[in-house]
Amino acid sequence: PVPAATVFVPESSVWTESDSSGNYSILWSGKFPVLIRASKLGFEPSEHRIEKQTGTVIHDFYLKPLRAKEVE
Repeated sequence: PVPAATVFVPESSVWTESDSSGNYSILWSGKFPVLIRASKLGFEPSEHRIEKQTGTVIHDFYLKPLRAKEVE
């Protein structure tokens, strides 16, 4: 779990932040399909496209830690 990750719909004002357990919830009333992106400093961002569905959609993002680059 990644706490305090930002989960958002690009090009909209819809966003939230994951809780201390990495859980989040977004209420979307716009057009489908919709792209949802998760990001946090120090991790590679991840995104997922959700097709039109009814009810609750559950998606777990995997945020891969960035590797430190060597300075020459």
